Amino acid sequence: MFRAILFLILFTSLAQAQDGRPYDYTQEENPLLPHSLQTPGALTYPPPSISEMCSREFKKKIHEIPQELKQKVFEAYGIDISKSNLYQIDYLITPEVGGGNDIKNLWPQSLTSKPWNAHMKDRLENHLHREICQGRMSPNHAQTLLTLDWIDSYCIIFEDMTTECLDYRKKRK
Repeated sequence: MFRAILFLILFTSLAQAQDGRPYDYTQEENPLLPHSLQTPGALTYPPPSISEMCSREFKKKIHEIPQELKQKVFEAYGIDISKSNLYQIDYLITPEVGGGNDIKNLWPQSLTSKPWNAHMKDRLENHLHREICQGRMSPNHAQTLLTLDWIDSYCIIFEDMTTECLDYRKKRK
């Protein structure tokens, strides 16, 4: 119970820059987090059951993001398509936990920023999917962890990036 309350407190606090203004990570050259208005997240409808989500066939059913949709995402974020090799069009809420293939759920996630990049988020997504399939987490909880601040969620779940997590949280204060 205490951990759940602590988790809610962390996610409801506003990130602030050193001068007290709200800090917006989405305005960086390689946004660490998606623009919340541009990419609020979207779910698959109808939602898959847990047994469907956890079946081997489910991953095969996930449709690849069409090139035309990827182009729209880059345009929406003001990123020149010539730099597309530096990004992965990623799901805010991965389909493996019920996320939809919708522009409201897609953003250009950096492949090159260190340490927070698409590869680190993939690790979190895979962990959350396993937790759902092993009955230790609801899809709704996993979706919330990805939507609010995937980096902070990573820091709460994993203990391998202590210094990087502290640095990230310092920037948020």
